[in-house]
Amino acid sequence: MTDPIPDVPRVRPPRDRLLAVVSCVGVITCIAMTLLEFSRAVDGNDRSWAYTFEWPVFAGVIIWIWRRLEQRHLLEAAGDDSDGSPPVHEP
Repeated sequence: MTDPIPDVPRVRPPRDRLLAVVSCVGVITCIAMTLLEFSRAVDGNDRSWAYTFEWPVFAGVIIWIWRRLEQRHLLEAAGDDSDGSPPVHEP
């Protein structure tokens, strides 16, 4: 089996590991807060219904940012100088 990106180091720098840990903690916190707000909403706190749907959005943003930074890392490690945006085709 060949490595799809052979120039990418297998061992990640501490910065990337820290980013993964912080992202996981953030998503787990958002899940816990969603469950907490849901239980409060079921008990009669009407405002908690908004928070019940807001915390998963925060978790989605955390995942989106983490994936975006991972893609940028892979591009940098492969030697691509682009910023991750699609290429511009001039007519």
